[in-house]
Amino acid sequence: MRYLIADLSIDVNLEYEYAIRRMKDYKSEFGGTHIRINIERDNNIVLPEYERFIPYQFRFNWLEFADGSFGAYRTLINSDYIIFFARWNKDATEVTIKMADVSHLKGGVSMDIREFSYLGEILQIILPYHNRLVLHSSAIMLDGQGFAFTAPSGTGKSTHTEAWRKLYKDCVAINDDTPIVFNNGKGFYLYGCPWSGKTEINANICAPLSAIVCLEQGKENIIEKIPPRQSFPFIWKELRCTPFVGREDAKLSVLSDILTTTDVYRLSCLPNDEAVTVCKDKIWKGAMNND
Repeated sequence: MRYLIADLSIDVNLEYEYAIRRMKDYKSEFGGTHIRINIERDNNIVLPEYERFIPYQFRFNWLEFADGSFGAYRTLINSDYIIFFARWNKDATEVTIKMADVSHLKGGVSMDIREFSYLGEILQIILPYHNRLVLHSSAIMLDGQGFAFTAPSGTGKSTHTEAWRKLYKDCVAINDDTPIVFNNGKGFYLYGCPWSGKTEINANICAPLSAIVCLEQGKENIIEKIPPRQSFPFIWKELRCTPFVGREDAKLSVLSDILTTTDVYRLSCLPNDEAVTVCKDKIWKGAMNND
């Protein structure tokens, strides 16, 4: 099956109805293929010979191979039994994913859920190879302008953007947890994708990235514009990372371009409607001035 996500044509052989349902709005008949992903079920995963091993970081163990390809794998907790392995070529255009079936074990997640979630995790890792970033944020569109609200999990991103959608009827969700940022030739845009955290709040739409808001809980509603150097650490920690030295160059380059062309704000706020109006008054004025 072929899907178009953030202007990337992705071929993947999905087996389970859960993933097929979650991705149906992104199905495409686009002629070319940018990324080809093969998913296999394998209850006896054996790691190929590798040149470099980096132990568990960012939810995976990591491998580098002699041909320039990379890999990531995960084992059963307190065991050497490999339950997941992915390998991609140096251009991240060919990807193989292997999954062991652990649904029969106590606490084991079903294969249909794992197929969908692992596919999303691997795409987050390889998208920087294609000049795209996944920003941990809740993204919305209002009157054709896109806004991303980023913060660590549990801060209240979804609560805040839900309030936007209730106050402004023309406000729609792009993605509630992991929108994709990509410069499509017209500037940086926010794109929806099928993976949206604990919710299914996402849409196959895109909008110009007008502002990024770094959200934090506060005792009153205060918003201020912050310069690129100050905003960098806020946003960098909300991007998916890999531990390979030199492999972050593309991500750094894209993020630097984003920060030099996009207004970034810090919003300290309460979970109320006033936080929305205070924020909108500031970032909307900035978006209109940039048009």
